[in-house]
Amino acid sequence: MRYKKNSILFITLILITTTICISCNSEQNLEQNSQQESSQIESKQSSQIESDQIIDKSEFTEFKGNYLGDGETEILTIINNNPIDKQYIIENEEIELKSTVEILDFYGKYYDIWEDELEYAKQIITENLTGEALDNFVESQDAWEKYNKYEVNLSMNILILANGSSTGHSILTTMQSVDRIRTRTFTLVEYSCMLTGEYNFSYK
Repeated sequence: MRYKKNSILFITLILITTTICISCNSEQNLEQNSQQESSQIESKQSSQIESDQIIDKSEFTEFKGNYLGDGETEILTIINNNPIDKQYIIENEEIELKSTVEILDFYGKYYDIWEDELEYAKQIITENLTGEALDNFVESQDAWEKYNKYEVNLSMNILILANGSSTGHSILTTMQSVDRIRTRTFTLVEYSCMLTGEYNFSYK
C-alpha cells in the first residue's frame, strides 16, 4: 500500500515537472519568436531609412579646389553656392519620389544639367588654350569621358556579381554618375577661373 502511494506520488511529481518544463520551453520559444520578429522589423525599418537617405539626399561634398590658393576663396564660394545644387535641394524637398523610374528620372535630369554645364566650362577652356596645353586638355577630357562611361558599366557588373540583380543598383550607379560629373565640372570651372579670372554658371 505504501509502495502504491509512493508510486502515485512519484508519477504526480513527474507530471508536474514535465508540465513546468513544457511551460518554460513554450515561454522561451515565444520570447525567441518575439525577438526574431522585432529584429526583422528593425531590419526592415533600417532598410527603409537607408532607402530614404538615398532618395532624400540633399547635402553635397564641399569643393575644396585642386589648384586655388588660400586667397582665392571667392572662386570657391561661387562654385560651392552654384545654382544647380540650390535648385536640386529645392526640388528634392518639394517632390516625393515613389518609384524607381521617378528616382532615375530625377537624377538623370541633374546628370544632363551637369553635363551641359561641363560642356560650357569646356568651351571656355578650349577658347583660352593653345598649342600643347590645348592638346593636353583635349586628351585629358577625352580620357575622363571614357573612364566615366566604363565606370558605370563596371560598377553595375560588380554590384550584380556581389549582390544579385536589383533595381537599387541602377539608383546607386546613377547617383554615382551624377556625383562624378558634378566633381569633374567643378574642376573645369576651376580651370576656367584660373584662365579668365571669373566664371558665371550657364544654368540659371
